[in-house]
Amino acid sequence: MVVWHMDVGNVLRNGWPQHWIETLGAQYVFKLDVKISDGDAGWERVVASLDAIGYDGWAAAEVSGGDAERLADIAARMNRVLGMA
Repeated sequence: MVVWHMDVGNVLRNGWPQHWIETLGAQYVFKLDVKISDGDAGWERVVASLDAIGYDGWAAAEVSGGDAERLADIAARMNRVLGMA
């Protein structure tokens, strides 16, 4: 079994994330690694592509740790970019 832990920010070096998602499909996109920063990965398009392929896997924030307030902020930002807020 071959799967991909897709880093949404890093893939920008080689194309748009939504194109990779659509090409690979739910069969190969196993987990998302998400950098929560001020950059723009085109989250509306990324989330639409994830919905289109029926993705229901994990998404992990690539950030350093912190106290409860920082972790609550990270969770809120993840929910916002993934369209869950």
